[in-house]
Amino acid sequence: MDHALRLLLAGGVDPIDAFRIACLNPSQWFGLKGSGAIAPGYKADLVAFESLEDFRPRMVFKDGLLIAEDGRLLVDSLGSRPPARDSVNIKWLTAEDFRIPAPTAPGTKVRVIEARQDSIITGERIASPKVEDGLCVSDLERDIVKVFVIERHTGSGSIGKGFITGLGLKRGALGLTVSHDSHNMIIAGVDDKSIFKAARHLNKMKGGMVFAVGDEVLLDLPLPVAGLMSDQDAPFVAQRLRAFEELFAKEGLANRTPLMTLSFMALPVIPKLKITDKGLVDVERFTPVGLFVD
Repeated sequence: MDHALRLLLAGGVDPIDAFRIACLNPSQWFGLKGSGAIAPGYKADLVAFESLEDFRPRMVFKDGLLIAEDGRLLVDSLGSRPPARDSVNIKWLTAEDFRIPAPTAPGTKVRVIEARQDSIITGERIASPKVEDGLCVSDLERDIVKVFVIERHTGSGSIGKGFITGLGLKRGALGLTVSHDSHNMIIAGVDDKSIFKAARHLNKMKGGMVFAVGDEVLLDLPLPVAGLMSDQDAPFVAQRLRAFEELFAKEGLANRTPLMTLSFMALPVIPKLKITDKGLVDVERFTPVGLFVD
C-alpha cells in the first residue's frame, strides 16, 4: 500500500482520495473489516511519518497503543506468539488417521487432483477408487496416490484427505511443511506406513522435507525455523536439494520437481482442485467439495 500511495500522490491525486484508493478500497475489497481507514470502530494500527520521499516512521501504533517512537520500542512484549522453532504440532496423529474408508454406495467415485508438470494449475479427475479391505488405497497402475494436509500450527487435529495423480510416486511417501500459503504439513504417499513415518519425522525435525519408505527415512532436509527455513548454511541446503533431485531420478519419478509441485497443492486460490486441512476445494467455484462423487 505504501508504494501505491506514493505513486498516487506523485501523480497529483488529492491526499484523502489517495489514502482511500491505496488503503480503504483494498481492505473493503478483500473483506478486511475494520482496516484501511482512521475512523471510529477501525483497528488503530498506524504508522506516523513526515515524508513519503524519505519514509522514516516517527510513531507506530498497535491497537491504539503507541509501541514505538523515533526508533525506540516502548513496550516489553507485542503479545504471545508461537515460537518460530516449535511450529509443528502433530503429536496427536496415529496411523489410523491416514485411512480413507471406502464408500458404501456402489458406483461411488472419487475426485483426484491432477498435478501438472511445471504448473501450479491443477485439473480434476473423477475416478473409481481402488478398494482393499474396505479402504480406499493408492493405485500405482493409474498413478493415483493418497494425499493429506495436516494442520500443524495449533495441533487442532484438522486433516484433509484426498488423492493426487501426476507425481509419479512408485513407493514410499513424500512430505513437507512448505505448503503455500498456510504452510501446513502436506504428504503424498503410496502406503500408510510410509505416510505415517514421513509425518512423524517431519514432527521430529520441527519441519522440513522428507522422503520415507516404510519405516525408513531415505532423505530429509530439516527446516526447523517455522518449518520453512534452515538453520544451516546455504551449501548444506543446496546439497540436500541436489540429493533430493538425484533420489527422485533414481526412483524414476515422472514429475521432475515433485517437491515444488506438492508444495502448491494446498494453495486454494489457484484452479482447479486443491486440498486444505479442511478438505478439497473447487477453486473455480470457491467452495469446498467432497472427496466422493455419486
